[in-house]
Amino acid sequence: MRRIDWVLMAILAIAAGFFRFFGLEWMEFKLDEADALALTLEFVRDGKPPVTGLMSSVGVYNPPAFLYLLAPAAFLNPDPLFVAAFVGLCNVAAVVLTYHLARRLFSTPAAFSAALLFAVNPWAVLYSRKIWAQDLLPLFTVIVLYCLIKVASERLSYAAIGLFPALCLVWQIHFSGYVALAVTAGSLALFHRRGKYDPGAFINGVLLAIGLLVPYIVHLIRTRGEDIVRMLSIGKGESPGSSVEKWTPARLEHAFDLLTSLGSANGFHYNGEVPSAAAGVLPAGFETPANQGMAVILGVGFFALLALGFLRVRKIGSERIPELSQAAPYWISAFWLAAPFLVFGLTRLKIFPHYFIIAYPAHFLAIGAILYSVETALFRRRSGSPERLQQAALTAILMVPVLLIAVWWTDFNWRVWKELKHAGGLRGDYGVAYIHKLRLVKAMAARGSPRSTIELHERHEIPFLFRMIQEELPANPAMPRYRWSIHGLHFEPVDATDGCAAIVREGPLLACGR
Repeated sequence: MRRIDWVLMAILAIAAGFFRFFGLEWMEFKLDEADALALTLEFVRDGKPPVTGLMSSVGVYNPPAFLYLLAPAAFLNPDPLFVAAFVGLCNVAAVVLTYHLARRLFSTPAAFSAALLFAVNPWAVLYSRKIWAQDLLPLFTVIVLYCLIKVASERLSYAAIGLFPALCLVWQIHFSGYVALAVTAGSLALFHRRGKYDPGAFINGVLLAIGLLVPYIVHLIRTRGEDIVRMLSIGKGESPGSSVEKWTPARLEHAFDLLTSLGSANGFHYNGEVPSAAAGVLPAGFETPANQGMAVILGVGFFALLALGFLRVRKIGSERIPELSQAAPYWISAFWLAAPFLVFGLTRLKIFPHYFIIAYPAHFLAIGAILYSVETALFRRRSGSPERLQQAALTAILMVPVLLIAVWWTDFNWRVWKELKHAGGLRGDYGVAYIHKLRLVKAMAARGSPRSTIELHERHEIPFLFRMIQEELPANPAMPRYRWSIHGLHFEPVDATDGCAAIVREGPLLACGR
């Protein structure tokens, strides 16, 4: 790679890392995050390999890949902040790899623009700062997309050795990975005539993927495939876990809103009583109308990717990137952008915003495709100082909208951070920030025995943190033991203190000891 590429990747890594590591103690930490870390620590400390992960929202167990991926970080340091930082680091790597991929498809300015928007996008930041399986998807979806393009367009069979294991991990991390399976199968079927592949590389890749599936296969054998049967019944609408009709206008409108909001900071809003996009994630001050302009941009980006594919077929402008003169990279990227609608639309599964994390980084590749299309339409690279100067000036002009969006999203991220510090958390799904829960547990341990009983109404994060504190602070028999009742976990203000022998307040939280 050129020196400029290394410099730009360093800038992207710094930008992405700042938003993913700054103020990490204010991260979201609830039941899923606590359970995932608890199961990982059991694996690290007891040495018993898990065969399942957490229970999914549709009532089937997730495969255990997420726990295995967290294990090295948890082994080094079980602190939730350290493990969350590991997840953030994986997302920084996803941004850098997106630049590397986009650079092979587009020009340097277009690639940098796509990756920069990925680095600062509020949705991408939100879904990269906690111990949640879906937050690891971007790294592996980028790897799948990169290897798939290598196999389909450059006939580099060795890329299959990375393609199938990464594809297996995507599906194991979250069942929305069916989208990646569909794109991979369709792309290989469409472009298989472009050259002969080395079957050995494909066989090795498949064998590696099967090896990664061994723990989950053990679980399926033990349960006679009950989870797979249940998933199939849910997709067909034969199970109570799915009650949404296929292809209804409201369903497609909701799906489109979710997808476009992943690329838009202004997509956080409420729509009557039906939550749309990130409803419930941000506080009332951020409930603004959806940005339909981003929907238009993504739509244009989809067709721009297809148009560039046709241009590659005709070899128009192939001197820009002669090693990728075929259509495959652009078609595959367009398929990846459109696949969530098709895959989710064919099932009756209830759709949640985080399902569309699987679409990364296609949103930003689409924006890069738009810039590249405009750039190639306005000028071609020629030798000579005047032409180069004109090209540099035009490129700077094209970068202005991207930089304005990046500044806007940076400001938005900063305002969310200020709201987190001011309120102690965010209403709805986000809830009370991790730092307040940790401080509350430490205060409870100081007021009584770390082995005190806790009543939490099925909330697991406080008992988990209490156990971690117990490891650090030995029980003091001289201190009183209380039966603690915790209030305010969902961000409701609590003032009820009647009958409390000990009271601990921490931001929006209140602990009543009796």
